Amino acid sequence: MTKIKGTIIFILLFLLSIMITSCNDNMANLQEIDNSLTRSNSTEIYYWYHGEKIFLKESDEKAVVYETNDNQQTLSAKSSDINKLSLSPQIIKHKDYEEKDIRWAVIKKDITMTLSYPNILPVFLTENGEEIYLGVIFYVKLHKEEDLPLLEKLAEEYNVNIVGHNSYMPLWYTLLCDKDSHGNALTIANEFYETGLFEHSEPDLMHAYYTTSNNNPLYNTQWGLNNTGQNNGTPGIDIKLEQAKAITQGDKNIVVAIIDHGIDLTHPDLTNTYTHNYDTETGVSYSVLRGPHGTACAGIIGAQDNNIGIIGIAPKCPLMSISNNLIVSTDVSQKLADGFNFAWTHSASIISNSWHSPVSHAILEDAIQTALTKGRNGLGCVVVFAAGNNNTSRVSYPARAIPNIITVGAINPRGERKSKSSYDGENWGSNYGTELDVVAPGIFIATTDLTNTRGYSSTDYTTNFNGTSSACPHVAGIAALILSVNPTLSVNQVENIITSTAQKIGSYHYDDNGKNEEMGYGLCNAYTAIKKALNLNTDIEHLIIKKDTTFYGEDISVTDMTVYDNASLTFNILNSITFHAPFELSRKAQLEIKNY
Repeated sequence: MTKIKGTIIFILLFLLSIMITSCNDNMANLQEIDNSLTRSNSTEIYYWYHGEKIFLKESDEKAVVYETNDNQQTLSAKSSDINKLSLSPQIIKHKDYEEKDIRWAVIKKDITMTLSYPNILPVFLTENGEEIYLGVIFYVKLHKEEDLPLLEKLAEEYNVNIVGHNSYMPLWYTLLCDKDSHGNALTIANEFYETGLFEHSEPDLMHAYYTTSNNNPLYNTQWGLNNTGQNNGTPGIDIKLEQAKAITQGDKNIVVAIIDHGIDLTHPDLTNTYTHNYDTETGVSYSVLRGPHGTACAGIIGAQDNNIGIIGIAPKCPLMSISNNLIVSTDVSQKLADGFNFAWTHSASIISNSWHSPVSHAILEDAIQTALTKGRNGLGCVVVFAAGNNNTSRVSYPARAIPNIITVGAINPRGERKSKSSYDGENWGSNYGTELDVVAPGIFIATTDLTNTRGYSSTDYTTNFNGTSSACPHVAGIAALILSVNPTLSVNQVENIITSTAQKIGSYHYDDNGKNEEMGYGLCNAYTAIKKALNLNTDIEHLIIKKDTTFYGEDISVTDMTVYDNASLTFNILNSITFHAPFELSRKAQLEIKNY
C-alpha cells in the first residue's frame, strides 16, 4: 500500500512539472502585458480620494483595450464600439507633448485576446454593479505653481507624458500613459500621490454620468406648481407657485445654467436662452443637442408663459445650455468640470444638475467648489443636484460631496417620498439620508421635450418626466426667483432661505432642527422663500450698480449707492422706500420705483 501511494505521488509530481514547463511560454507572454493585470489581481486595488483609499473590485467578464497610431492592430474585429481618446478642450497642451491618435474599446475578458494586445486595462464594478473603465490618463493637482518641475521630473522617471493643464484650473495637470510607461494610470496615480508632493493624483475612471410643467394648455397637468388633485394626489401638495408668481417670475439678470444633454434652442417654449452657451465635448461657445434630458429639465425652470404649452417656475430668467454626452468617455470628469467653470465665469447665478457619478473625482469637486465661492463676484453660484433614484439611504455623488450643494429628493402628488412601494406604482425610489436638503415634485411631471418627435414623446412635450432629475430643477427655479428679488444674497443665505421655508408635509417626524432623513427640511415653497428674501432687502447699503438691477421689498432703506451710466435701477416695493445720502445717479442712468 505504501509503494502504491508513493508511485501515485511521483506520477502527480511528474505531470505537474510537465504542466509548469508547458506554461512557461504563456507566462512569459503574460509578463509582457501592462502591469495593470498583475496589480489588479491583488486584493488591494484602490485609488486615492481626499487622502482616503477607495477600493475597487475587478470585473471577471470585461477589459479595456487601447491602441495608438504607432501600434494599430485589429481592434475593430474585436469590438464594434470603437472610441477615440478625447481630451478636455480646456487643457493647454504641454510644450513637450506630441498628440497621438489613441483608440479604445471594451472587450470580453479572454486570455487569448489578452495576449494579442500590449495595452489591456481592467474594468471595475461599484457596489451597485455599475461598470467603471480604467483610462490611460490621470490627473495631478500641484500644491502650488512652483511645483511643476517636481511633476516633470517624476513624469520622466515613470515615462509618462504631461499632456497639458486646465486653463480654468491651472494647478491641475493631465498626464498620459502608454505601453512604455512604468505602470498604468491607476498604479502611477497612486504612486505619485503617495510621494506627498501633490495635493491630488487620481486616475481617469471612465463611466456614464447617470441622469437621475394658466393659460398654457398643459398647465393644469403641472401638479407640482398647483396641485388640485391631479394623478390622485392631495390638493395643496405643491411648491406654491401661484402665490409666488404674483410677486415675480424672475429677472433677466439671473441666469440659470443647466449642465446636461443641452437644451433644444428651437423649442417654442424655450426662447429665453442666454447669449453664452457651451459644449464641454468640443469647447465651442454654443451648446450641442446630445439627448432629450436637458430640454426636459429646462422646461421646468424656464418655459415661457406664452399660452403655448407649459409654464416654467422662473420664465423671465435666461437659461444657459451647457451640453455633455453624460456617457462613458475619456476625460469626462474634467469636461464636466469645464462646464462648471464656464458657467460661473459667464455670469450664471444658479447651476442645475440632474445627474450623478458612481465615482468620486477631486477634479470635479474643485470646479464645483470654485463656482460656489467665486461665482457672482464672490457671492457664489447656487449649485443644485438631484439626490438620485436608487431608493437608498445615501444620496448620490457629487450631491453629497460638498455641504453648500443643495440636494433635492422627489415626492409624489400625495406628499410621500417617492419609493418603490408608494401609491404611484412606479418601480423606483428617491435617495435620502442626512445630506438631503429638501424635496420637490418628481413624478408625472409635464415639461418640454425635443421638437419634431425626437425625444421622449411624439409631441414637443412630455407629461411623464420622472425622477429626482425632475425634482432638482424645481429647486433651481425657486433659487432663481429668490435671487431675482434679492441678488445680493450669498450662497449660504439662499440655501438657508430654501431650507427654512420648506413645508413640513406628510406623516414624517421632523427632528428639533426641522429635518427628516426622507424629506430633508420638507417640500420647497416658492412663495414663502421669496417673502423671506424680500424681508432681507430691508436695508440695502454700500452698493455700486453697473448693470440693470431690480430690488424687491416691503419696506426698503437705501444708503450709499452709486448707479453708473446706462444702468437701470428699479425698486419694486410693497409699502415704502427711503433714500439716505450718499445716493448718486449718473447722467445716463435710470431710476424707477414701482408697487407690486
